[in-house]
Amino acid sequence: MWPFFGRGAGVRDLNLFKEYFQHLKELVGVDHIAIGTDINGVPGNMAGYRNPFDAHILVAALMECEVTDKELNKITDGNFLRLFRSSQSG
Repeated sequence: MWPFFGRGAGVRDLNLFKEYFQHLKELVGVDHIAIGTDINGVPGNMAGYRNPFDAHILVAALMECEVTDKELNKITDGNFLRLFRSSQSG
């Protein structure tokens, strides 16, 4: 998931970010969701998100979606780390 909005695409605000998360959770499950915060080359961000230092805003929004601590850990870093480690052990 990315807090991107630009050129009419992406999520405009935190409400749409939460809706997008709920959709992804139903579609693929929390084991396959991670937050992308790098904005290199992105033409815009959603309202309220300026840079990776605003990641706490995204975490707070996910907590409003009633995710468990375990799910939140997966989304914020666990899934990325699992994928990264598996690619290194190849």
